[in-house]
Amino acid sequence: LLADVRYNENSFSEAGELLEAALAETADPALAVSIQLAVAYVRCHHLGTYASALPYVDRAVTTALELGDRALLAEALAVKAMVYFLNGRGIDWESVDRALELDDSSRVTALDLRPTWIAALLNVYSGRLDEGRARLHALRADAERSGDESDVAQILFWLAWVESLSGSLSASLALGRDALVQATVSGSEQSRAWAFAQLAVAQAQLGDAAACRSAAASGI
Repeated sequence: LLADVRYNENSFSEAGELLEAALAETADPALAVSIQLAVAYVRCHHLGTYASALPYVDRAVTTALELGDRALLAEALAVKAMVYFLNGRGIDWESVDRALELDDSSRVTALDLRPTWIAALLNVYSGRLDEGRARLHALRADAERSGDESDVAQILFWLAWVESLSGSLSASLALGRDALVQATVSGSEQSRAWAFAQLAVAQAQLGDAAACRSAAASGI
């Protein structure tokens, strides 16, 4: 719980240390898998120590297989695919597809660990924009139904980025503005910064230098 608090306060190094401590203390193998995935996420996405995340995802997949927990295995396979990709090892689409087959959409879990989310990002990273867009729209609908403004803001940011990559600049700008509204409602300064960054990109692509500088400055 304290690790979650520190993470939400952007104290990522301390959150990682607390997760490590929790992992050392737990005797619950299912909980250990969830903690290992969280440690891997923090190490990759916030601390930038990509290689150090590899043993955590490997152990998480092994334990999830032993437990026979389909939903947990889905998360472990998806996170492992992302971690391996971030380590320059390509995308294991077979594992991603397996994770999507096993995924339980009713399971309560962080957006960043959901197989559909990870599949969507890998689609975008690899240029499969139509597939990524479709998955992101499905995730947006789920988040809006559950009323999770912070997830909606994050999803909208990525949808805006997809439209930028696709050359649909007006759509990108509109989605970026929607992301900013949702980020403001959720109270997430980090999400607001990302939304402003995307708005700056969209304005730059549209040739509006003044609006680009203004959005960039607001995001700092």
